[in-house]
Amino acid sequence: MILFALAAAAWHWLLQDIVPVYQIKGISKLVKLCLPKVQCFCDSLTSPPSERQFNALLMSVASLLANIVGRSFLAVSLVPTCIRRNGWTSLELKSFGILLVTSLIIAPGRQHTSLAVMSGLQMAASVPLSKKGDFLALDLGGSKFKVLRVKVSEDGKQNVQMESQFYPTPSEIVNGSKHELFDYVADCLGDFMKKRQITEKLPLGFTFSFPCKKTRLDEGVLLSWTKDYKVRGVHQTDVVKALRKTLKKKRNNNVEVLALVNDTVGTMMTCGYDDQLCEVGVIVGTGTNACYMENLNNIDLVEGDEGRMCINTEWGAFGDDGVLDDIRTHFDNEIDLGSVNPGKQLFEKMISGLYMGELVRLILLKMAKKGLLFGGKVSTALRTKGKIETSHVAAMEKYNEGLANTRQILLDLGLEISEDDCIAVQHVATIVSFRSANLCAAALAAILTRLRKNKKLDRMRTTVGMDGTVYRTHPQYAKRLHKVVRRLLPNCDVRFLLSESGSGKGAAMVTAVACRLLSQRKQIDEVLEQLQISDEKLVEIKLRMIAELKYGLKKETHDSATVKMLPTYVYGTPDGTENGNFLALDLGGTNFRVLLVKIRSGRRRYVRMYNKIFAIPLEIMQGTGEELFDHIVECIAEFLDYMGIKGAPLPLGFTFSFPCQQDRIDKGKLVGWTKGFKATDCEGQDVVDMLREAIKRRNVSKPHDSTGCCTTENNNNSGNFTLDFKQLGLSVSPLFLQTLGT
Repeated sequence: MILFALAAAAWHWLLQDIVPVYQIKGISKLVKLCLPKVQCFCDSLTSPPSERQFNALLMSVASLLANIVGRSFLAVSLVPTCIRRNGWTSLELKSFGILLVTSLIIAPGRQHTSLAVMSGLQMAASVPLSKKGDFLALDLGGSKFKVLRVKVSEDGKQNVQMESQFYPTPSEIVNGSKHELFDYVADCLGDFMKKRQITEKLPLGFTFSFPCKKTRLDEGVLLSWTKDYKVRGVHQTDVVKALRKTLKKKRNNNVEVLALVNDTVGTMMTCGYDDQLCEVGVIVGTGTNACYMENLNNIDLVEGDEGRMCINTEWGAFGDDGVLDDIRTHFDNEIDLGSVNPGKQLFEKMISGLYMGELVRLILLKMAKKGLLFGGKVSTALRTKGKIETSHVAAMEKYNEGLANTRQILLDLGLEISEDDCIAVQHVATIVSFRSANLCAAALAAILTRLRKNKKLDRMRTTVGMDGTVYRTHPQYAKRLHKVVRRLLPNCDVRFLLSESGSGKGAAMVTAVACRLLSQRKQIDEVLEQLQISDEKLVEIKLRMIAELKYGLKKETHDSATVKMLPTYVYGTPDGTENGNFLALDLGGTNFRVLLVKIRSGRRRYVRMYNKIFAIPLEIMQGTGEELFDHIVECIAEFLDYMGIKGAPLPLGFTFSFPCQQDRIDKGKLVGWTKGFKATDCEGQDVVDMLREAIKRRNVSKPHDSTGCCTTENNNNSGNFTLDFKQLGLSVSPLFLQTLGT
């Protein structure tokens, strides 16, 4: 009840066109219980909020309610009954957009309820082809099937030439089997290539205007049919694989299918070729859909977080979960029940051209039965499904000719009409197409809002690629759509660009890019192939290493062995009884590290380390041995002073990460420098003795007594040693050195 009251209050605020703050203050206690963020917002206001503040509040309410109680509650709470009216206010449309934004926010992370379906197209919205040549494209999804040939040339600048041919999509194909559909597609492609005498092998892009789950560019598993398609045996099938199999059966070996593209993606790519600001594609035709460029770090369904990927929203399914029930009419319900996919694509059925004419027919039929039109008389044609098409609706609204067209259409339906009937019917057509444009505008505004927020811009300039028979042929649709989108998004400068050559050209653009990337991939693979090692070769390398290990361990072959197998004189590994404080040195890279290590054994055993890193300048690394070890001693002295432990008796271990020949744990002769070290007069010398000499030069050490010693630990190329640095505060005993060595 608290959440419902909050949502109701927020909606009341909306309907009153942002009422004074005191009207919402009454629910401050309820808000405080569940949404502190909104309470804080309300309390901070001293005057009616700005539109920007209002948008922020609504987005907070929408997002929080969506996360807490789900989108169904959000729809009931935030979408008003008055949205049934076709003359929506700007704020009513804005609220609808917010609802869709919330769905988009939720979608990328929820695969099972997602409206967003990966397009598999990871590239910029612009189309830098860098690939000339010929490409084929198929476009399947509308009332007609199209085959295209696209030629990309570089005559000073990139030019694209196209030739295409339309083929009908008979009802027996649309309602047939998988084999019949793909046989027909392959036959049409073969006919196109034969007429144009295409004999060379060409890459092909397949525009497939139905929801597909994709994991890569040349793959697409059909999730569901939309529009009036109901082909058997294709659901959950990879359509690219099916097309390739059919082409192979037809012995058409001159086609290589490289890309599967949704028609919205094709539209975006086509328009993106002409306007690089284009990063959204929208189709309003037989069906409706949209795509846009989303940040990869927002897409949970794919790996990676750098760059962007085109997302095919499949927004035609918006509302399938009941989120739009509050705005759907009984006419919408009747259309849905009479469709090939009841309960699916509900948003599309309120917008697209496949249903717009039928919606007008149902409204006219009901009005006639109630005696509001045609003197209460109904003709057989008016009772017949499909007798009013979307082309009729467009003709009714044609400028200066709409009324005459309406009269002729009604006469063709066998109706007895008056002048008032014609005016009323024309008004019905206007209302239906207006609602379609409004819904599409609100949904598009949601996508553009998300795009702007992704870019973190206060104001955004962008281009939307548009296509579809409704958008193209309806005389008023585009103008209405543009006007509503711009009214809903005052902080966006939106350009609408019609895709002159449809989505097929975009499929060819994607194919061109895919072809270029494939060519690059092959070249890269050729270079990297020599780095590939088979399992058989790895087994052989393992046996070679085993032999080298044996050579290095045997005295008679040690000198000639490449793997030296140097003794370290470390006779054991830690057993948990080690205890005490130790000093450690670590030399082996561009930095030198001195550490204080505290080890405690028993039930509360631990190892704690304190260290300081000192740089080894290049001139020291490549200078003389004396300079190097003098620098090491200076670093040790500085660390002891830094830690405040000068004078404390501590054993010391030295990690010396270079090959050393050892004959005991505290002796190590340098075999050779590695890793850029070139200090002179060191190779063949005992590094422990060199460190002792450096200490003497600093005049901080007394003559070494009989109990003092130095330990080195060398694990192939490293060592530990312990020294008796009396004035540096280090004292050792031979017994402890053995423990340290283990």
